Amino acid sequence: MHKPARYLVALGLLSQLFIACKKDDEQQPSTEQPLTVAEVNGYVQKGPFVIGTNISVSELDKGLAQTGKSFNANIKDDQGAFSIKNLKLTSKYVELRASGFYFNEVTGKLSTSPLTLSALADVSSTTSVNVNMLTHLEKGRVEYLMSKGKHSFEEAKKQAQKEILTIFNINKGDITSSEQLNIAQTGEDNAILLALSAILQGTRTESELSELLSKISLDIQEDGTLDNTSLQSALINEATLLKTDVVKANVTKRYADLGLTVTVGNFQKYVQDFVNKSAYTFTKKIQYPPTGQYGVNLLTSTADTIRIPKRSDYKRFFNPYHKGSLSIAALAPAGTKLRVKLNLQDTYGIAVKTSNTWKVINGNELEITQADALADAELEVETWNKELKKVRLEVYENGALQPTMVKNLVFVGDNSLIAGEKISMIIHGTC
Repeated sequence: MHKPARYLVALGLLSQLFIACKKDDEQQPSTEQPLTVAEVNGYVQKGPFVIGTNISVSELDKGLAQTGKSFNANIKDDQGAFSIKNLKLTSKYVELRASGFYFNEVTGKLSTSPLTLSALADVSSTTSVNVNMLTHLEKGRVEYLMSKGKHSFEEAKKQAQKEILTIFNINKGDITSSEQLNIAQTGEDNAILLALSAILQGTRTESELSELLSKISLDIQEDGTLDNTSLQSALINEATLLKTDVVKANVTKRYADLGLTVTVGNFQKYVQDFVNKSAYTFTKKIQYPPTGQYGVNLLTSTADTIRIPKRSDYKRFFNPYHKGSLSIAALAPAGTKLRVKLNLQDTYGIAVKTSNTWKVINGNELEITQADALADAELEVETWNKELKKVRLEVYENGALQPTMVKNLVFVGDNSLIAGEKISMIIHGTC
């Protein structure tokens, strides 16, 4: 056979083979079958997001990259509920993203700025998907684990969730998946979500919270551990100062206002366990300097008897008047609270002067009004001759119901001492 003829025969065979292969391929089912989801619904919570909040569902491929398909809706009530119907998808993986205002469970008020939260979900296994703090924090870690090709989506989700809970000293292997948790429902798992939400919120503004979430997500992305010590302290600081009874009351009232009776789980347990067991460094300790602008600081001194000098403007051979000033001074970091109560046996001759850094209540009780600055109030003491004045000073840090410091003080004139009496402190008059 001539060469041209052989080439024609070979070309004909290749054409037939190509056609046959094409028919076989057409008969093989696609590995990514179209998936129609009738409805994806759930709740967006921090506290609950408010009505009108925009929420989107974006389709993701098996590598969790966006395919370009997206569906949008708005939250339909102040419980944070949403529903997106008739999603025509090719992949079973989606990202939900909500941005809006929310109820702040720590302050008991609506946020003043919007917050954005996300969640990853497999809608072939469930179409009920909640968006919350846990789903948001685990997102970056899940994406990183999936990019390494060693984990299934479910495995990556479980590992990321476990690692985030470990940051808060929570070890619960059988916890429900993050997108199924709901702070408005009972149960231990939902209580864990509320504990994390309240700690992360703390005294932060919405922008500060958003920044914190971004920094934590980035820090844990590659190894699943929180290594930044400033972020560690940021969490333990707020957990230590958190008023869990107030949070519980706020959440209960919010849902009651929405017509729902909600039984809040024992989230306090997880907050307290974190405070007690965490190795993170608490950096919001209230400090008491040894002196203030008016003299010795009563909140620092270990003295129990305080000697008052003679009043220098009283020019008599026999001078029965004694007068002096002391400081009540503290440096309270942002988010902390401090109250000082003076229980006076005799109010005459002892006065707290007006201070722009302390709020004076009923003349003998002070509350700090300025954070991250030295709060200093003047205590003026005047005694007559051998008169002794007794004062019980009680300090209440961060809303404590019982005093965290107690001092029983005696003020005495410098010429009225009983023989052999020990003098603990001498102050100098301001007159």
